[in-house]
Amino acid sequence: MAKQKQFVTKKNKQNKVQGEKINVVEKLNTFFKKNNYIVVVFLSITMLYVVVSNNSYKSDVNKKLDSAIYYIKANLGHIGFVSANGTLITAKTQAMDFNDEKLKKVIVNLITTPFLQSGDDITFGYTRKYKKMADMIKNNEEFYSLYKNLSTQNAQKKLKKIYSAIFKMISQNLYPEYITVTSKEILSFNVAKMTEDMKNKAQKGRTVYKFRAIVAFKIRTKSWIVQYNKWMNEDLYLKIETEGFIDPIEYANMDNLIGFKIDKINLPILTKPEI
Repeated sequence: MAKQKQFVTKKNKQNKVQGEKINVVEKLNTFFKKNNYIVVVFLSITMLYVVVSNNSYKSDVNKKLDSAIYYIKANLGHIGFVSANGTLITAKTQAMDFNDEKLKKVIVNLITTPFLQSGDDITFGYTRKYKKMADMIKNNEEFYSLYKNLSTQNAQKKLKKIYSAIFKMISQNLYPEYITVTSKEILSFNVAKMTEDMKNKAQKGRTVYKFRAIVAFKIRTKSWIVQYNKWMNEDLYLKIETEGFIDPIEYANMDNLIGFKIDKINLPILTKPEI
């Protein structure tokens, strides 16, 4: 009988706990039914807080974005570079016409620089000369860039003859070891739109320009004369004539930023003084 009373007591306790849980739930349901406006107010406040927070975050993002855009726009029109002494310099960019003197000088320099190299620059001072012309072109950045990136097929044929002559002079120890430019003058540089009879070169829908240039140099060579066993200096006059096309749509790339190519070129081959 004692065990039965103990069992009944445990069961009563369980019923009492369950009843209390149900009672609490009913009270909460009753409270929210009678006071549902509190839930609405709480949710409204929460939503308002979320909206305000989002708007504040969006405003901060927009301010930072506007600031970044302003910075980008302010600097797009400038180019920055570091000078030889380490000073940071900015320069304002502007559209450049093909008749601009600065642009002409850039084109002239790209075309003429390969032929102003000293013999020791071409061979890197090696005692043993190149075995073939292709090696000389491949290992000389100035020669290779002019031939590969800045010349039409017509000009490449002419350049091969010029390079071949330079290679022959170097192989026979007849090319000056050192070349110094004492003065340079652009005698003429004319740029004009291509005429109707040149339409085979200019495609419809874009403008193609043709240029002709004549550049003169006064140079001083220093050559080792084996027969005299001494160095000899010589002052020479070098004139380079060239013509070609300016067509950025057709030619411009990372190796040819201006978008031009020479089509013809003529120049004398430098040699050591005649003995």
